[in-house]
Amino acid sequence: MRLIIRQKYLDELIELYGTPDIKVITGIRRSGKSVLLQEFVSYLQTLDEKLNIVMINLQELEFDRLLEYHALHQYILDRHEEGVKNVEKRTKEE
Repeated sequence: MRLIIRQKYLDELIELYGTPDIKVITGIRRSGKSVLLQEFVSYLQTLDEKLNIVMINLQELEFDRLLEYHALHQYILDRHEEGVKNVEKRTKEE
């Protein structure tokens, strides 16, 4: 399967990075939302900032327990590093 990088959407995410607005990415199933987020994470990792990126794919069986919000909250807290900017990513394709 060939992945298509949606540079326009990636550029929009990069432009909005650091703003207090909530960003919502929507689209039909298998339209590339997760790939877009993975590309955005790759961009973030190129920055000089120390980032604490938590990636959770709720389609993966290993994350199934995180569907319960207490478990998700604890999972995030366990990965929090003091003094490091935290970036969370949750995906669940319907």
